[in-house]
Amino acid sequence: MVITVKPCFHWIGYHIMTSLLQEGMEVVGIDRLDQKRKDHLYMYVGRNSNFQYFFNEKDKENHIHQEEEEIEIRCSTERLIGRNKKQDTTHDWKLPIVYGEWMDIQRMDIESEEELLDWVLQTEAVYIGDVTTPFLDLLLDREDSADVKREDQQAEVASHVREVWQTHLRMYPFL
Repeated sequence: MVITVKPCFHWIGYHIMTSLLQEGMEVVGIDRLDQKRKDHLYMYVGRNSNFQYFFNEKDKENHIHQEEEEIEIRCSTERLIGRNKKQDTTHDWKLPIVYGEWMDIQRMDIESEEELLDWVLQTEAVYIGDVTTPFLDLLLDREDSADVKREDQQAEVASHVREVWQTHLRMYPFL
């Protein structure tokens, strides 16, 4: 089975793609490498033997044959849409406000870990891993239904925020 993720270097698409690669799935990523951030993320997955990258859908069609068991995932900050071609099913999730590593913190004018934590608590944002896991479980038929579970403990939220902030600081030279 091949899973295509578009755009694969959008921060949410990247989380989905890396989750799938960690499970040993074959992933095709489609995205334009038109930002330093995307180039940087490509370096983390580009040598994975289960990953193939294409600039656009046409390039993919020209280089690999269509798989009968292909799953397509489209990502944005508002939605996750997964389509299983073989089963002719589509899962369309409206996302809550999410946060996680690789999100564009600069665009949000957040300048410290404390400000990020305040934003997460005020907006009741959900950690990206708490969204991608149930979505993939549902899409890959590991669960019949799936719900996004918000973090219960403020310590867990603070720990995720700390990880997100540290990633942001490490990534800053590549923006």
